[in-house]
Amino acid sequence: MSNPLIALGHAMRGAVPAAMEIDHQRENQRRFDLQESRAAEELGMRKQSHGAQMAVAGLQRIKLQRETDDDTALREHLTAWRDGRQKIQAGDFAAFEMALSEYNTNQGWSADGFTMKPRLDDNGRQVLDRYDATGKLIDSSPPLTRGAVLGLFDMGMAGKMKWLNPKRYDEAAARAAALQAKDAEWEHKEKVATGNNATSLEVARISQSAADRRHAGTLALQRDRLEFDKARGGLTLAQQRSNFEIDAAREMLDGMSEDEVRRRTTPTTATGRENPDFDPALARAAKLASRRRIGDDDWFDQRQGRPPSNTFASKPLNQMTDAQLEQIGRQAGNEGRLKIDAELARRSLAGMKGAEGYSVGQYVEGKGFQVLDASGRPVSWLRRRAQ
Repeated sequence: MSNPLIALGHAMRGAVPAAMEIDHQRENQRRFDLQESRAAEELGMRKQSHGAQMAVAGLQRIKLQRETDDDTALREHLTAWRDGRQKIQAGDFAAFEMALSEYNTNQGWSADGFTMKPRLDDNGRQVLDRYDATGKLIDSSPPLTRGAVLGLFDMGMAGKMKWLNPKRYDEAAARAAALQAKDAEWEHKEKVATGNNATSLEVARISQSAADRRHAGTLALQRDRLEFDKARGGLTLAQQRSNFEIDAAREMLDGMSEDEVRRRTTPTTATGRENPDFDPALARAAKLASRRRIGDDDWFDQRQGRPPSNTFASKPLNQMTDAQLEQIGRQAGNEGRLKIDAELARRSLAGMKGAEGYSVGQYVEGKGFQVLDASGRPVSWLRRRAQ
């Protein structure tokens, strides 16, 4: 007597164990969630392009795959069979009957009302009987060894579905066929979209990349301005670099008289002939040195007839008393008060115990004057007298 259940069980004995199938189901669930999210995002980004058709096909394919794998009844069934298999491996054949009983009644899985019941024959060997909906015995299997029983537990999901519920198996097979058709449709649309829109997609990618770079550059400039805003007492990197270039040019002229500089930086003589002493590099340095540094520049101010930054009303601040500075500060403008406060801050710092080697730096709005250590690094703050 041939039993298709037993034959199928022996044929699929080496299939993936049920416990591994359950883990595979869980992993698929996470994978489909991620794929569906990415496909939806791609559809939103490409809705104006020909590639949107490809994205729609991909999203439909993922949803169809989810319908195929996301089956609560299958997961419950696999859990019951996994537990039964572990008991059978330990020699508990009674667990086989319990597992079959749960399987036969779970979610209406019995095919046309058929059920499978295990029993022991006269020699104590395991046998499976198949009954119809009226309880009539249809057929029985040959005696089953432990390996044969385990083969039934190891049978793949499709195999179990096929011999216990052919209708559901046919539905799953139809979904699988539709899934393959969607795969083929997706691949075809991807090739068409790639062929027709390769140039436009590349242009869009390059444009987006350029936009990203511009945006990053704008953010960098904003951060630079925020960090070195002159109103907060600092300079931008470009301004600092300009000052460094001016200082370097002035160092080239250091020690030279004005007559010597003029003689070596004039391209022609008084008679209009070529000047043999003309030095182009020195001429460039002289032109750069004549520019005013950003911020304080006593060197430039003195040559323009302006009072140095450490003077007020043509009198050096360090020669005034605290009372004089405070009195003048009450009548001075913002720039004058800032000079006086800086001098008072230097005097306060000099009078502090353990402040040797420290100096007063730039003024930062809301914080005060920087206190710099011997290496010029800010370590603390001194507030203005009015703060």
